[in-house]
Amino acid sequence: MKNNKKSFGFSLIEVLIAVAILSVGLLGVAVFQGELINSSASNKARAEALALAQARLEEMRNYTDTVKNVSEFDTLFTVTTGFGSTTAHNGVNAVFSRQEAITQSSETKEIAIKVSWQDGSGQTEEVIIQSELGFKSPSLVGELDDFDANGPLVRSATGRAELGEGEVKVTDTVDMTQNGDNTGILDRGDGDLRLTNGGETGDDVVLTLKDACELDTNGDRTTLPCTGFVEISGRVYIDTASQSRVTPGDIYVKASDAAYCQRYYYNADAEPIAVDSSTTNAHITANSDYKYFDYTCYLGGGWHGNIGLVLEGGITRTDKVCVGDPTSVNPWEDTQIAGRRVYRGMAHDFTDDTNTTKLRDANDDIIYYSIGVSDALVLPAEGDAGHDFVLAGMGPGDNDGELCTSEGIMVRTDANVSGTPGSLFSGVPTDFFCLNIDSSYVDQLKLDIFGYGIEDFCPFNPSDPPSERHEISGVVNLASTSFWENNVYATRINTSDGLGNCRRDYWTKPADDLYSLHYTCDIYDWGNGWTGFVQITPDTSLFSCTTLKQNFSDVITDTTINDFSCANDDTGKGTVTIVGNITKTDGAIGAITISDATGSCLTNSDGTGYSCTSAEFDAVNQWSGKIMYSAAKNKNDVCVSAAIPAPAITPNIIPGKTASIEFTDVGRGTINVDIEVIGRSTGCAL
Repeated sequence: MKNNKKSFGFSLIEVLIAVAILSVGLLGVAVFQGELINSSASNKARAEALALAQARLEEMRNYTDTVKNVSEFDTLFTVTTGFGSTTAHNGVNAVFSRQEAITQSSETKEIAIKVSWQDGSGQTEEVIIQSELGFKSPSLVGELDDFDANGPLVRSATGRAELGEGEVKVTDTVDMTQNGDNTGILDRGDGDLRLTNGGETGDDVVLTLKDACELDTNGDRTTLPCTGFVEISGRVYIDTASQSRVTPGDIYVKASDAAYCQRYYYNADAEPIAVDSSTTNAHITANSDYKYFDYTCYLGGGWHGNIGLVLEGGITRTDKVCVGDPTSVNPWEDTQIAGRRVYRGMAHDFTDDTNTTKLRDANDDIIYYSIGVSDALVLPAEGDAGHDFVLAGMGPGDNDGELCTSEGIMVRTDANVSGTPGSLFSGVPTDFFCLNIDSSYVDQLKLDIFGYGIEDFCPFNPSDPPSERHEISGVVNLASTSFWENNVYATRINTSDGLGNCRRDYWTKPADDLYSLHYTCDIYDWGNGWTGFVQITPDTSLFSCTTLKQNFSDVITDTTINDFSCANDDTGKGTVTIVGNITKTDGAIGAITISDATGSCLTNSDGTGYSCTSAEFDAVNQWSGKIMYSAAKNKNDVCVSAAIPAPAITPNIIPGKTASIEFTDVGRGTINVDIEVIGRSTGCAL
């Protein structure tokens, strides 16, 4: 009988093969584990090396603890030849060597920190980090955390306010009466003041003013009054004739950095109503030319930045914002198209402790530093114009500020509140508000810490600095047989860029009856040369001059200009008189005004004629100015005839509901200009 029992188990050959395979696998695992351990150690060493390098760089960035001026800064960071001396550091994962290299780059130091070590296999590894240091840079960027009993040592652009956190608690008491715009002030007794967007439990804390109230060493409130928020206020107008699709609720007012802007209007009971996305109407002017609401932006002392408009859904190419003064005869106050307004002061340093010589760069240009607002500043000051914006609609490429008046945006009927078209916006700032115009507007804390000085003007908009500065120099000759030397400096000089850019250097007396005042003006080139004018303003009770103004275009270098010549008599004095007939085809004339601040216009009692007289001027053959006409009703336009006799330079004539004729360099005498009031769709025949 056959035996069918099966055999079980492994043969010796099978066992040997399995052992061989397992050995190879275990060897691979061992090698992998060793590499993993080495890699981990290498990564830990590299991380430790980076930390050592970063620690040294941060130590160098804290140079302000020991450095007070540029000389000490240069001594502390002496330029090296390659990487300098080595310092050893016993780390957790290796022994490290740290070196640093310092090179000069313009007015800054380029810093390189190298940390090296040997890995487990004896190979040298290294990491290098680089940065750049400039003296006083911590005062211009970021916020410092250096506090003393009186608050931060140096203000940043953000100022002493911080964005708020949290909500109004059940136990909080909010003062809703102080601001009058539906924001409240919350004081929890910890030294900070908080701004809320309401006074009810759960309303947001939107802004915190740090260390607004002084505490004693026990943390209790002292009797000293608290510092308030900075407040900047104005109105946002919507020109209904050109911008019909936007409602007040579509417009947001935003400020840069740590700030909060409240939008509001008042109801019939003079109660503030907050503007939100559902607000379709706030206030509206008498003839419905403008819708408007008020805004107030809250900030902290030391802040400098921008305040502007943002539209729901974004600003399109046809959404234009007008700022500036449509009634001013000063070119630096002209209307502009700009969606934001810049707030900044400009300070300068001195070369030594005597504060006599201003610090300049290699091009001999004064070095300016940005300065922010003073604590608890309120703008506008009492009696000044609001910081208004006028939202309009124009063509995509229409960016010329003159369109804010020529298109009627800022000179509608409702903008005539004092007999002058556009007087509703008289004194409204342009796109740059210079804090230097009043020393109380400027953050004195920062000036004191660094010993900075300021002038009572800003030479240019620091948010849009020029590419180059040039100088225009000249002489004002003042002829007089009975003239006191100390009256020479009564003659002022300025450029079309604004007041303050010209300095009266010295005077000479080349003859017994002649005084010569030498002056120099700074002019600024943004890349296409400087275009503008130089104007003198002598004492007109003593002198008449052959010209008061010299015009220039495309100046790209330092320039010496022709002398101004003035005589101690009245032979050059004169006025320009513009007269004309008024034809009332369909409607009546409203206001007629002249651009001269001391000029005047009169209309006949029957409304058939008018006469405008310029202010007295000393330029025998030069007067420039504008006559502005407005129709009494929205449905009418005004047409303007050609001037008779025709001036050498053809006047610029703009017809419309607010019409104008602008003269350039005309002589004294009488000029005839007729006007006609017509229906809006009739068309001008003059």
